[in-house]
Amino acid sequence: MDITQSLQKLGLTSNETVVYLFLLSNGANSGTNIYTTLGLDKASCYRAINSLFKHGLINSSGATKNQQFFIEDVYHLHDLINTKEKELATIRNDFSELINSIEASSEQLYKSQNIEIFQGKDGYLLWNERRLKGNHKLIKELGTRKFLNKIISDKDYTSYMKSYMKKRISKNIHMQSLGDISEEHDDIDITDPKLLKEARTFPKDLGMDAFLSIFGDHFGYYSFKADKFMGVIVFDPLMSKLLSAMFDVLWQQANINYLKK
Repeated sequence: MDITQSLQKLGLTSNETVVYLFLLSNGANSGTNIYTTLGLDKASCYRAINSLFKHGLINSSGATKNQQFFIEDVYHLHDLINTKEKELATIRNDFSELINSIEASSEQLYKSQNIEIFQGKDGYLLWNERRLKGNHKLIKELGTRKFLNKIISDKDYTSYMKSYMKKRISKNIHMQSLGDISEEHDDIDITDPKLLKEARTFPKDLGMDAFLSIFGDHFGYYSFKADKFMGVIVFDPLMSKLLSAMFDVLWQQANINYLKK
């Protein structure tokens, strides 16, 4: 992985990355010289500069008209790395607490009109189909499918997912699918605009024991308990918004999956 990709994995935008690398290579420079040399528009360049300054990655000196921007200490990148690590740890903990909370209240969940529960192979298929209902136009999903081998063969899974994708595309529902390095992506989980899908792989093992999905005002998960499939879908606008924001943090740090050659 080159330095550009490494910086973007830390959460820097493409503009922030090129500005940072420019100052790293060329030393102190004015904002005018930066956006002129890099071919950026003035507003975008100063947004990148202000963001880098806010994160403590660059410094400035001089009056406004003669202001110079420079990198005083590259080791400030460690602070950004530590921040990202803490964000990831918090997200892992929140996901774990959420799933444990739902499972601990399983008897009450059956009685709730806002919660649907699915079991077995048929439950997995119905869980998937349920994600296509409603007015939403985006499904976000996070996890690995390794435990699905217990209820559905690879051949049946591939056949089913191709049929499922056709239904999703017919409803103009886009998909963001995020896995991790614990499982190599297959030909289903690839980025393809024709399939209204973007798939990415997070560069670490998230240790997920469940598969999470967010769509519209709903979120759901499925996992295995005592060798039995269990899926849950919950209507909760506030929690769905929170989980979606957490998903986006991981999404921005992940690598795009392309079709293997």
